Amino acid sequence: MPSQNTPYSHFEPASAPFNPRHAAIGGFAVGGFLAFAAALAALVLYCDPQIQTQAVTVETAPTAHKFAVDFSTPVELQEYRGTCWIFAAVAVLEWSYRSQGVARGWLGADQYVRLSEQAFGVAVLDACRALNDGTSCVVGDETAALPWSVCPYTAKPGSDGECPGLAEARATNPLTFSLASIDWLYERRAVTQRCVGPDSVPVPQQLSFVNRRAVTQRLRETQRLMTLSTPLLTVRYLLPCTAASAHVLKCNPKDKEECRVCPAEPAFGGAACCVVSERDSSTMGGEFFRLPSGSHLEPVLEGAHAMALVGYSDVFRSQQGFVGGYIVKNSWWDGLPPGPGWKQARGSHSVAFFMQQVSPADEAAVCPNAH
Repeated sequence: MPSQNTPYSHFEPASAPFNPRHAAIGGFAVGGFLAFAAALAALVLYCDPQIQTQAVTVETAPTAHKFAVDFSTPVELQEYRGTCWIFAAVAVLEWSYRSQGVARGWLGADQYVRLSEQAFGVAVLDACRALNDGTSCVVGDETAALPWSVCPYTAKPGSDGECPGLAEARATNPLTFSLASIDWLYERRAVTQRCVGPDSVPVPQQLSFVNRRAVTQRLRETQRLMTLSTPLLTVRYLLPCTAASAHVLKCNPKDKEECRVCPAEPAFGGAACCVVSERDSSTMGGEFFRLPSGSHLEPVLEGAHAMALVGYSDVFRSQQGFVGGYIVKNSWWDGLPPGPGWKQARGSHSVAFFMQQVSPADEAAVCPNAH
């Protein structure tokens, strides 16, 4: 898909001949590869039926074994805040406006309108505070999508409500979005774990239980960007604790309480003591993974993360040996983020790389990162 490798320019709406009435919700985007083993929940936003057929231009029909949505916008960073959900939602809005803008002549093929994650987050928080009863519901209006210059993203923690001049900007905002419907697609296992026991929550009506194949089919059929939420795991390894490795691993090979039996594998060299080591389940190659159950220690649930679902491949082989997964647009830093406390670097690749449209050598030339 040509636009995945095209340099983008972005601008504010006032400088472009676009239709200010409304757009309906429905690249070269660096992202990650999420193995199919992860639990998921995808949110699908549908366009106004009047312009659904004009939303996306696809030059070639999607193949059965891999597909990527066109017109995804570049990655933006959430920095030090837990705002992944904002960036995932805004990614859908930016994609929707860009795809329709190109199809209807508002935008050139190499242009997009950058929206404000900061203003969107303030709008959602205001809607939640208005309820003030802790219940979940679906709310929304047409005023949350504002140009980035109105309210640039604030990286520092605790700045969720900061957006000077927001009221005036909403009154003069040329952008509005109409929302026809929302679909939630849940993996049955994830919902079952959430909806039983003393901490259970109500199950939404008209809930669709799906497997990964249903999600990839929906992605191909609608050819629309989705949001996706997934657990984040801490992967646990057994490493040999010997006199030579004790200093690095900070372990004691004679401590019977700390030591575990090492696997009977040549790589462990007959070591008598192994200790548990942990790391995030993401790699410098932009891949999320988990180790096979049974032969490895079970992972620890670290939290959850939201991203934009850009595509999938059934044939891409990850560094851990998994075949097949989702291609996601993430909001994380490449390399080791600045500041103290970071112990593990992360990486990413272009959509074209995960679609195997470019070689690793070509990818390194046009999309260099810490990997």
